[in-house]
Amino acid sequence: MKKSLSIVSLILVLTIQSVVGQSKFAFHKNNTLYLSNTEGIFSSIGEDITIKQNKMLNTSTYFTYSTMPRVVLDEMKFSDGMAFYSALQSTESDTWIFVERNMNNSSFNLCSFDTIRNIKEIIFTQDNGPDSNYAFNPIAWGNEKEIVYLEALVFGSATENEGIWSYNLMTKQFSKLSISSSYLITPIISPDRRYLIYGGTTDIRKDLDSPLNLIFVYDLVTNSTLLK
Repeated sequence: MKKSLSIVSLILVLTIQSVVGQSKFAFHKNNTLYLSNTEGIFSSIGEDITIKQNKMLNTSTYFTYSTMPRVVLDEMKFSDGMAFYSALQSTESDTWIFVERNMNNSSFNLCSFDTIRNIKEIIFTQDNGPDSNYAFNPIAWGNEKEIVYLEALVFGSATENEGIWSYNLMTKQFSKLSISSSYLITPIISPDRRYLIYGGTTDIRKDLDSPLNLIFVYDLVTNSTLLK
């Protein structure tokens, strides 16, 4: 008899981080579930594992990795005392949104980099961001090309899931999304860029030991949350 795997288990696999910080994700092909890393090395988790139809999210047939070519990193100019932290490439242009940070304190800059014109611009700093208590990491582009979604975090700590903001690159306006405060993993965006999907906990006060036992789907059009 075939085993059954719920989407909760799938997302747990999707967000595994190894001790060296290497991201892993799971994908389902035919009737076998595989685990892969960003170097393209994958292994089978098990055969004859199916996902319940009422727990399945339809996505593209294809999956891709978003990697930064070394030449792009080499051409980026970092501010004095700052080092590269993370980056997100635009889906429609040669622009990257990236974070540079001071390794000795909490200061950071969110920047854009145009690879065609070789121009870097600082979008905002810790002092004029949406909340000076946090750094902000780009996690996804919106359905409109000027919208980018940012996640609040604290450098050097386990506090990495402190809220999601949308930021309009044209109007310079921030808007905090009404994401459940119980969320435990960085949201992923649906292929049509309408939904954010993330896992959370039923614990009243979340901590490192809180179980991931809730799945949320946030509608970016209606600004409302669906509980799965």
